[in-house]
Amino acid sequence: ERLEGLHQVRSVQQEDLELERLALARQLRSAYAMGRQERIKILLNQQDPDVVSRLLVYYDYFNRERARRIANINQTLEAIRETEREIGAEELRLRELRARELAQQQELEASGARRREVVAVLNARIEEKGSELSGLQSDERLLRSLVKQLHEALASAPLDGAEVKPFKQQRGRLEWPAAGRLAARFGSAKGGGLKWDGVLIAAPEGREVKAVHHGRVAFADWLRGFGLMIIIDHGDGYLSLYGHNQSLFKETGEWVAPGEPIALVGNSGGQLNSGVYFGLRHKGRPVNPRTWCKKGRGNRVGSRPMVDKRVLALAAAPLREDRI
Repeated sequence: ERLEGLHQVRSVQQEDLELERLALARQLRSAYAMGRQERIKILLNQQDPDVVSRLLVYYDYFNRERARRIANINQTLEAIRETEREIGAEELRLRELRARELAQQQELEASGARRREVVAVLNARIEEKGSELSGLQSDERLLRSLVKQLHEALASAPLDGAEVKPFKQQRGRLEWPAAGRLAARFGSAKGGGLKWDGVLIAAPEGREVKAVHHGRVAFADWLRGFGLMIIIDHGDGYLSLYGHNQSLFKETGEWVAPGEPIALVGNSGGQLNSGVYFGLRHKGRPVNPRTWCKKGRGNRVGSRPMVDKRVLALAAAPLREDRI
């Protein structure tokens, strides 16, 4: 708008300049023609002093008017030059402004592209998390179904070992299945509204996983989401679960003694880090392992108790290769 106004001002100034030039040209032509005639008449006719005086006043006025018009022309020219300088400065400012606006537009377009990329990545992550959550929920349903089936199948089956103290009397006395750090506690958030129904013990890959009590192996196989899993029946509706193993030492139906190695710590079942999932069930319901196992030091749990080799010899079984 300002540039347009400056152009309009310059147009008016140029029109004024042209009018002043035309007026000055007419005045100069008139003065030239009139001046020669009057001066000759004054000299030849010897007009009286009043006439001479009047003509001199007229000539003086004429000269002043001519000087004024010349001054006006010069002022108009200077005003036009100043207006043109302002027009140049305004055009430069507008070019710089357009350049900044173009740069900002390009930056906005780049930011929009980056934002779209971020949104696409976030949507992909959300979809991935949704798939992971769906997978976790499916895995938990599968585990609950397996535990329920085992509980129903083992409810009426007698458990050998009359000299072994019942599992229900071992509250707070059980050894942990592996020495390590509690990476996930019972009841803590697992993601997607799910909670841990056992604990996750972070331990080096290849460390022995041991049975927490006398019992019989009710399940020893791959379970989706938990990798290589062993489930031991301890009677009276009690089960212990050991998941994410690297390899299994026992087969379904074999007997195990307390502290007997049954597997090696691993990261099967999709785990990034090595560790063992340890859970307890009573009549199909999860119970907190920390209320049944010996207290550790802070997050550290487990020890390496000595095991009677004669007991191990009675329950020895060949090593079964990892079936990941």
